Amino acid sequence: MPFISSQIKPPCTDEQIVEETLHGITLLDPFRYLEDANDPRTQRFVDEQNAWTRSLLEPLPGREQIRGRLAQLLSIGAIGAPQIGGNRYFYVKREGKQNQAVLYMREGLYGSDRALVDVNTWDAEGTTALDWWYSSHDGKYVCFGTSENGSEISDLQVIESQTGELLPLKIKRTRGASVAWKGDNSGFFYTRYPNRGEVPEGEEVYYRKVFYHSLGEQGDGSQDKLVFSYDNDPQAWPNVTISDDDRWLLIAVSQGWTRVNLFLQDLNADTPPAEITEGEESVRISRYSGAPQPTMMMQAAPMPMGSMPAAAPAAPAAAPAAPAAPALPPGHVVKSPMVGTFYRAASPGAKAFADVGQSVKEGEVLCIIEAMKMMNQIESDKAGVIKAILANNGDPVEFGQPLFIIE
Repeated sequence: MPFISSQIKPPCTDEQIVEETLHGITLLDPFRYLEDANDPRTQRFVDEQNAWTRSLLEPLPGREQIRGRLAQLLSIGAIGAPQIGGNRYFYVKREGKQNQAVLYMREGLYGSDRALVDVNTWDAEGTTALDWWYSSHDGKYVCFGTSENGSEISDLQVIESQTGELLPLKIKRTRGASVAWKGDNSGFFYTRYPNRGEVPEGEEVYYRKVFYHSLGEQGDGSQDKLVFSYDNDPQAWPNVTISDDDRWLLIAVSQGWTRVNLFLQDLNADTPPAEITEGEESVRISRYSGAPQPTMMMQAAPMPMGSMPAAAPAAPAAAPAAPAAPALPPGHVVKSPMVGTFYRAASPGAKAFADVGQSVKEGEVLCIIEAMKMMNQIESDKAGVIKAILANNGDPVEFGQPLFIIE
């Protein structure tokens, strides 16, 4: 094509040699200055390259037809799956020529749709994006994140669904946030990244942590309580989920695409979260902190029905608490790390795991607690001699209830 052959040579690019030695090898880089987008020479290079490229492409036949067809396809738009909060349905939709998606709300299944968060109206350039959003359980509030210029470093805000009023709250550095609302709307758990100066320079995109915000507190979240951090791996990615009764916070910590560590926090107890580790034949639950705590071994397969203790209740979590002893004997107390049913042996007629006067080693099985249809082996967190067993076979037990005294 003659019009290309006459202009095939690209514009000349200035060279400025930068010499450096790495691992004993000398490297010469003539175009290092082009890494600085604000350098006038870089800006001139971009303009010249764009102009040269256009001079080659624009004369090609059929470009207008291609441009028209692409514009038609790209104007179809998109719509997301809804989330349900109470009697309200929330979903995002982007019309074909809108720069950003809009968060809509519908009152009832057959109600009319109303734009709740439309970031297209927030700036004329259309570069403010709606990154993520979570409605409360009853749909009264929506927590959402927005960012500028494609940064995805979101600002967390909360809007009241009925009035469309923004609460006086803006929490920065909530990229890809995970949010778990409490059922009574008293607050929510969320993930946040550190501010500059809180970690070494350049590592602000790591060290994602879990915080709790009480709804009604104004400001920037700087006073929010730190709930969980996983500093073993700065690049770990914790997400949060809360149980329907607001008691248990499940923290799933992703490490890359191949590993997820689970932590379970009892929100009614002033204890560290329990780490859940999956093995080939069992699931181990242990306290995340270094403090000595009894551990639980959850058998992967349930016991055969014929070997299950006859006294096991169908719903141990709802069982009444065992009466507290008036006074505990002196010694080290092993407490129940869960709600469930206490069994001294693996099956009826089997030998008990432990008896009074028996010497036990740290990590030795003391009993079984059945919970959620799982048989959980409770291990000793101290070596010694068993002086007292404080629960009877088949008793319902509560979290933190004393089970054994070891000297």
